[in-house]
Amino acid sequence: MKPIRFLKVTAKKLKDSSHESDSRTSAGRSYYAIYHEIKSTLEAEGQIKIPDDHGLLPQCFFFSEATVKIKEIGIGLQTLYTYRRKADYKLEEKVEQRHAREAYKLACTIYEDFSNLIKGETKALVLAGTKSAINRGALN
Repeated sequence: MKPIRFLKVTAKKLKDSSHESDSRTSAGRSYYAIYHEIKSTLEAEGQIKIPDDHGLLPQCFFFSEATVKIKEIGIGLQTLYTYRRKADYKLEEKVEQRHAREAYKLACTIYEDFSNLIKGETKALVLAGTKSAINRGALN
């Protein structure tokens, strides 16, 4: 299964229901769609294994040569991760449908931006940043 298909589940949940549980599910699926899509693409393109570390993946987009657009993907991943953690673990805090919609829209934007970056001339930069983040992560 292509991870990005989780966004179809999210869109359906957002359209068909207004229950808080659906908003929580939508926020989580938005994050996981992007997390797994980016992780699997970077692994395939760079022929590397990225550890299952949710804090590491955004770091692949924060390196000195990174363009603003590349860094925005890392920031977006961190934001989606925050939405997902709130949806999954902070049950005392309300997750409204607008929060789930924000997560979904952000996930769609990140997917589009990442798809363009990984095909373009910035592909080598992103892969170098990924390898650097993995090496830094392994040293910590």
